[in-house]
Amino acid sequence: GFFGVRHFLNAGNGEAVQTYTESEAGRQSIQLTLAATGTIEPANQYEVTSSVQGEVLSCTFEEGDEVKKGDVLYEIDSTDAENSIEQAQISLEQSQNSYNQTLKSMDDLNVTSKKSGMITELYVEVGDEVQAGATIADVRDSSVMELEVPFNSADAANFSVGSAATVTMDSSFETLTGTVTAIDAADTVLDGYQIVRYVTIQVNNPGGLSTTSTATATVGGVACNQGANFTYRSESTITTDASGTVTSLNVSEGSQVSAGTVVATLSSSSVEQQVENSRLSLQQSQMSYENTVQQLDDYTITAPIDGTVITKNTKVGDTLDATNGQTTLAVIYDLSY
Repeated sequence: GFFGVRHFLNAGNGEAVQTYTESEAGRQSIQLTLAATGTIEPANQYEVTSSVQGEVLSCTFEEGDEVKKGDVLYEIDSTDAENSIEQAQISLEQSQNSYNQTLKSMDDLNVTSKKSGMITELYVEVGDEVQAGATIADVRDSSVMELEVPFNSADAANFSVGSAATVTMDSSFETLTGTVTAIDAADTVLDGYQIVRYVTIQVNNPGGLSTTSTATATVGGVACNQGANFTYRSESTITTDASGTVTSLNVSEGSQVSAGTVVATLSSSSVEQQVENSRLSLQQSQMSYENTVQQLDDYTITAPIDGTVITKNTKVGDTLDATNGQTTLAVIYDLSY
């Protein structure tokens, strides 16, 4: 068969005249062609900027170079950053020292005995308010007694510390073994123009000796000129280094304590607040130091993506300052698709 194409022609009188062109029918392809303009964009693009200031010391690329993610692009002079790190480290050390000092103040709330012995008297009760330096208790070491007796100066000159001594009790004539612990360097004149030197002898207390007990002594077979009363080797007081409220007492009169024994515990809101403030200050200094150290990494600028350097705006010798520090240093395109 055939198909016709109608044409409409104007006959001049306002009426259209139809005409037909005949052609043989056949199978053909219909084609539609479109044309338009557009912009080709890279898969990814990145503007390289700096968050720090300083002179550009090195630059490892040129425009058109292919770079890999992590490649070093720029090295910025980090002298200022290193100085900041040093200052931050000094500040951190000062904060640590301050915190250690305040912790010591907290330790002072635990009142300890510096010597061993027996608590002979307590001066405080739970709930008492005490000031720094207040006496908490008396401590007496009666396990070892001392006897200070005079010997003829000529004889004492031959004695030495550590020499054995025999002590004879005046009341019972019981003898005890002792040790010379001190010899006076100067002579003393007693009644009757006796020229003597005092010698100190220590003896272990068998249990019955007190300051009312009297005795004489011999050293190397030489007798002392006169006897004397025993004294306790050590009598001391326990005092507090901090002010506060007595919250607990761990001893009573007659208790035996060793050096370092906690006798009483105090509480102090002011000391606790100082410790907390010091702890927060140390924490802040630590964070500041860590942040300063981390900022050192910003002076080495690396490629954020794999790509091609399209633009290089900054070169070796340029200085990044407050006015141009955020300027785009370079532009990288990912042109893989």
